[in-house]
This record gives sequence, C-alpha cells and structure tokens, in this order.
Amino acid sequence: MDTMLLFAETPDHVENFVEFYSKNLRTPLFAGFLTTASFMLSATTFMILNLKKEITDSELYRGTIRSAQSFGGKHKIRHTGPLRRILNSLLGAVSAALLTSFLQMTVGLLEYRGAAVICLIVAIVAFAAICLSLMLIWTSLATMIDFWERDGDARQKAAETEAILKKSG
Repeated sequence: MDTMLLFAETPDHVENFVEFYSKNLRTPLFAGFLTTASFMLSATTFMILNLKKEITDSELYRGTIRSAQSFGGKHKIRHTGPLRRILNSLLGAVSAALLTSFLQMTVGLLEYRGAAVICLIVAIVAFAAICLSLMLIWTSLATMIDFWERDGDARQKAAETEAILKKSG
C-alpha cells in the first residue's frame, strides 16, 4: 500500500503551487534577497565604523562603561560588546539573505513541492533575520542620537562653567 502512494498522481493543487512558485516567486525572491544582502553588507561597514567613531570612541561612552563595570558582577562588560552584537546580527542577516538567494536558483529549480517549500521557509527565516537586524540598527541609531544629545548638553554645561569662571576670576 505504501508503494502505491509513491506512484499516485499528484493532486492538482500541489502542481499549481509548484507552478506558481516557479513562475511568480523564485526569480523575485532571488533578486530581492541578493539585492538586500548587497545593501546590508555595505550598510554593515558604514554602521560599525560610524557607531565606533560617534559612540564608543567618545569620553561619555567610556565613562558609562567604566561606571557599569564598577558595579561588578559575573559578566564582564566589554567596551565593544554592542558593536559586536550589531556586527553579528547584520552578518547573520546577510548570510541568510545570500543563502536564500542561492537556494532559489539551485534547489528552487527542482519542480518538486518539497523544494519549493524549503525555499519559501528559508526565505521567511531570512526575512525574519533581516527584520531583527533592522530593529537592532534602529535602536543603535537611537542610542547614537541620545549620545549626541548628552554630549551636546555636557559641552554646553562645560562652556557655561568656563564662562562663569572667567567672569569670577
């Protein structure tokens, strides 16, 4: 009985799904994820370098890290820890996008339901990884803006204090 299932006719809806995937999804998924991976790879370099220059190299950030390290605890707080997390997230999303693109033009060429399902599942996972990376970028940019505001406030207070000292001295 089990061998009969192997030679049974494929239902029409399965053939329609594979045909729909082949004609309408495979090529756009390939091009979309390849383009996204390329963009994210260039954005990774830009983001890491700018975050390092604007945040981790600032005295305000170093002071924040020093005060956090003074609390002690089991976990050592690394100066570049947030940058490493962003880098790992972005590179993971780029890898997932490249894998998805590769699978669309290799496994996706097979006219089997399983191949189409695998390619779609990997595309969904890659999309989720990209969304998580974008959320991490968004929060990192918000942090960078917060540091700019704090640094600006600190500079303004220092200038006011200097002006008061010049008047009194």
